[in-house]
Parts: sequence; structure tokens; C-alpha cells
Amino acid sequence: MMRLELVRMIVAALVHPIRGVNAKLPGVPRDEGDDLPAAIVAVYDITRDDHVVNRSEPPKIPCLYVIDEGPVAVDGEQMTGTYRDTAETVAVTIRYVAGGHDLAKAMNAGDYTLRAAQRSVMELMEQANEADQVRNYVELRFLRKVTYVPARETVGEAAVAGALILEFDLRDLAPLTNPS
Repeated sequence: MMRLELVRMIVAALVHPIRGVNAKLPGVPRDEGDDLPAAIVAVYDITRDDHVVNRSEPPKIPCLYVIDEGPVAVDGEQMTGTYRDTAETVAVTIRYVAGGHDLAKAMNAGDYTLRAAQRSVMELMEQANEADQVRNYVELRFLRKVTYVPARETVGEAAVAGALILEFDLRDLAPLTNPS
């Protein structure tokens, strides 16, 4: 309930040709001497990719995993019958996965890449992009909080080298019927 739409809207933002992570990456400020991280070759998600569900090694790196986190709690009663809001924020995590042989270099690239991912999601939430904030009558209402987590976890021969946790308010615009 609403998690599929949330995950897929975030994936769509990250792969967008103009405001996606690879489009934003060159504009992220870097320390002198730090290389531009390699472009993300794929964005995988928990609704489409078994290796994300199983937390196993991805087919291509560097990549991003998009995973929903925790329950989706909604209001028990609709006041108008025309929509239902989430009662608590709903979290989704973007994990940066890279080669695990040089974890320090992967952490460096992960920091810059996740900053680009955050910029991509922030642009998704701008008013000019309202059409991309609704999927299957589920609406992204507000991005409440962004938390960076310096994750260090191996995934087969690859490594998770950082994660962003994004917390959203959502609204189901068709809780009772399928609008025509």
C-alpha cells in the first residue's frame, strides 16, 4: 500500500535524463584533487529486482538501490472519503553500491553521488514537477527529512558505501474507488 509507488517515483527521479543523479553529479562541489565519481550505471529497486530484495551483489556497479523502510501507516478514517493521508512519515533509502576493493574510495564517491541523488529528489519535489509527484493516485506530499548514513556493508564482491534515508508524507488520492 503506497510503498511501490513511492519507490518507483524515486527511481524515476534518479534516472531522469535532465534532473537525475547522473545529470546532477558534475555540479556537486568536490574537494580539490577528488575525481568526479563514475556515473551510476543502474538504479535497482526492491519492487523489481531480486538482488535488492535479497541484498545480494548487483549485476552492474556503481549503482543505487532504492528500498522502502518500515511500515506505511495511514489515517484510520477519511474525513471526506476522497483521500487518505499517511499518519506517519514513510521512509525510503537510496543506497550507493560500488566496488568493494577500495572502501575509502567508494565512501568518497558515495558521498558525492548521494549528494547528487539528494539534489535529484529535491528537484522532483519542486512545484514545477508536480506531475511526477503522483503515481497510481498516490501523491508525494512533502519531503520531511533527509538523513545521510555512512553505511559500510559488503554485498558479495561489492560494498554499500553510504545511504540516504528520505522521509515523506504521502496521500492516497483514491482510497475507496478507482477514479475515471
